[in-house]
Amino acid sequence: METVRAEYEAATGPVRGRRELLDLLLHGESFAWLRTLSELIVEIDELASRAPAPTSREVAEMAALVEGLIRSSDDPDAFGSRYVELLASEPHVAMSHVSLREVLRGSSSRKRR
Repeated sequence: METVRAEYEAATGPVRGRRELLDLLLHGESFAWLRTLSELIVEIDELASRAPAPTSREVAEMAALVEGLIRSSDDPDAFGSRYVELLASEPHVAMSHVSLREVLRGSSSRKRR
C-alpha cells in the first residue's frame, strides 16, 4: 500500500490524512487492484478468529487462495501482475514476500501431516 500511496502522491500531491487514505483505498482507481488482497485479508482474519480453530483443510484452502492471488496473470491490472512488478522493483516487498513464502510452506506442510 505504501508504494501505491507514494506513486499516487507523486502524481496528484500528498494524501491529507487517514480519512482521505481510507477513502482512496475503498474507492480510488489507483488503489483498486489492492481490494482483492484486502478482501482476502478479511477472510483470513475471520477464519483465524473463529472458534473452533480452522481445520488443516481450511488453512490449506486459504493458502491456495493466497498462492493464486500472488501469481502473475495475463491481465496487467490483476493483483498478481502488479505484485510481481513490485517484487522486482521494491526491495521491502521482496523481503516481505520471503516471509510470506515461509508461512505458505508451513501451511502446506501442516496439510500433509
